[in-house]
Amino acid sequence: MKKVSTIFKTLISNQAVIDSRKNPWWIAVIFAILAIFMPWIPHLSKGYTANTATIFTVRGNQEIDKGFKSILTSDYFKNGVTIKKKEGKYVLDYNFAEEYYNVPANASEYEAEYDGTNTKPLVKVTFEDNKMGEDKENYFKNTTSYNTKGTTGWKKEYYYDSISVTRSAIDPSTASTANKNNQNKVEYENSVRDTFLQSYYFPTLSKADKDYSIFLSNFVSSAVLQMSLNAKQAGRYPHSYMIWGEDFLLLAVYPLRATKSSIQVSGSYSGDINDGFKNAVINDGTKFYDYLAEGTADITEVYKTKFAGYLHEAGRPNYLKSVWFNIGILSAIVGGAIVIMSVLLLLFNKKKNSIYRDSNYFHSLNEACYMILTPAILGMAIGFFSSQFSMVIIIGGALMRTVFSMSKICPPQNTGNGSSKPLYQARS
Repeated sequence: MKKVSTIFKTLISNQAVIDSRKNPWWIAVIFAILAIFMPWIPHLSKGYTANTATIFTVRGNQEIDKGFKSILTSDYFKNGVTIKKKEGKYVLDYNFAEEYYNVPANASEYEAEYDGTNTKPLVKVTFEDNKMGEDKENYFKNTTSYNTKGTTGWKKEYYYDSISVTRSAIDPSTASTANKNNQNKVEYENSVRDTFLQSYYFPTLSKADKDYSIFLSNFVSSAVLQMSLNAKQAGRYPHSYMIWGEDFLLLAVYPLRATKSSIQVSGSYSGDINDGFKNAVINDGTKFYDYLAEGTADITEVYKTKFAGYLHEAGRPNYLKSVWFNIGILSAIVGGAIVIMSVLLLLFNKKKNSIYRDSNYFHSLNEACYMILTPAILGMAIGFFSSQFSMVIIIGGALMRTVFSMSKICPPQNTGNGSSKPLYQARS
C-alpha cells in the first residue's frame, strides 16, 4: 500500500518521483501513455463538435455573408453553377452564359470589375502562371518572367466577380467594431466604396492536378494581391476572397477596410466539394442553387442553413486533418519532453553531490515519465480554453519539475554544524 501511495504522490511530490524510480518499468509506461493521450481530450472534443463553417455566419465576419448572399441570388450563379459526376465524385461545373461576363481587352476594363463599375457581374480572364503582373495595362497577358516558387506553365481561364457597395449602403450596426473604429483613422483605397468579397471561379482547376497548390499560390500572389516579390507587400488593398475549383473551395478573410500592408488573413476556410454533398444522390446537371434551396425562397434561410450546412460538411475532413496534425505535434512535444527530462535527470543523478548516484538512465527515464503526467493534466485542463497555452503549460511544467527536482537529488551540502546551508552562506 505504501508503494501505491507513493506512486500517487508523484503527481505533486518530486521526492515521491525519486523514491519511485526503481519501480517496475510498466508503471512508468502507463504514466507516459496517460501523459500523451490526456491532452488529446480537449482537441478531440472541440474538433469533432466544431462547426467548420462558423466563419460564414458569425457576426463580425467582415461582412462576407453579404457578399455570398449577393452571389447566391445572382442569375449567373443560379443558372451557371451545376453539379456533375467526375471519376465517381461530385464536382461543380461553372458554365456561365456570355450575357453574364465581359472579356476585358486591357487592365482598365478588368479594374472596372475590381472597382464595382463593370456593366456585367463577371469578367472572363486567362491567367498564365509563368507571367508576372508588372505591366498594369495588361497584367494577365504580359511576358515578364515570374518565378517565385517555380512555375507550372499553366494557362487557366477563370471568372471574376467583385461584390462591393457604396459605403453609405452599409448599416453601421452590422459593421465589426474594428471597422467602425478604424474608418476615420486609416486611409483606404476608396473613400466611397467597400468590397465585401471577391469571387474567382476556375472551371478546369482541380486539387488532383500536379502542382495545383503552386499554381494557386502564384495566382493569389500575382493576380489577387499583386504582391511585390521583394517587399512581400500587397500591390492591391487586400479583400476577402473565395476561390472555387472543380473539387475544392478556398476562402481567405481580411478586414473589411484593410490597409495596404494588411496581408495577414483574419480567417480562412478550406473545403472539398464532394464531401459537402455527404453521400447525396444527385443527377448530373442539377443546379447547385436548386440543390441548396430545395424550394426555399428566403435567401437568409438558404445561406445560413443550407449553404452554411453544405460548407460545414465540405470543410469537416480538412478541419479534422488539422486537428490530428495538432494532436501529433502535441504528442511529439510530450514525448520529446520525456526524453529531455530523462537526460537532465541522469545528469543530476550522476553529479558528485548527488545522493542517488546508483541511478542509471532507465531510472531517470522512469522519473521523467512520472513527472510529465502532472503538466499533461494541467495542459489538458487549459486546452479546453486555449490549445496554444496547453503546449506552453506542458513544456513549462515539465521544465519546472525537472529543475526543482535538483534540490532533492543534489541537496545543499551540510557544513558540519547542523546546517544545510550552502558553504558560502555557512561561512558568512
